[in-house]
Amino acid sequence: MITNADMTLYNQIPGPDGPTWQRTQIRGVFWEDGKKVNVGEVGLISADLTVIFIPFENTTGYLKPVEFQRAEDRTGHFTLNNGDLVVRGLINFELTGEKGHNEKALRQQYGDVMTIMSVETNDFGSPNMHHWEVTAK
Repeated sequence: MITNADMTLYNQIPGPDGPTWQRTQIRGVFWEDGKKVNVGEVGLISADLTVIFIPFENTTGYLKPVEFQRAEDRTGHFTLNNGDLVVRGLINFELTGEKGHNEKALRQQYGDVMTIMSVETNDFGSPNMHHWEVTAK
């Protein structure tokens, strides 16, 4: 079932002392939780997947992943990249990597923490149809 929701995005920024995280809150996304089932050699394989539709018109400051990583000042910008984290809802959790503020703590404190697995840019048709389709699990 698709529901109207808000989300918090954590972009991972590699660094010499380990990654840092930048938090961005995005309002007015469409969030769909579901199961995907594949038939493999060992039988049925199921996985919980979330698909998030993010309308272009609900965001400002998007940079392509390569541009985001190269940017000296990322203030007011975000990207959508495999390995980044999304959380359903607007949260203020600071993800610093320190104990109590690491990915494990984030997942323990909030139920809908997902890792981005793929991103599609859908910029065809009329401008009000343009969106990103993010698959996460």
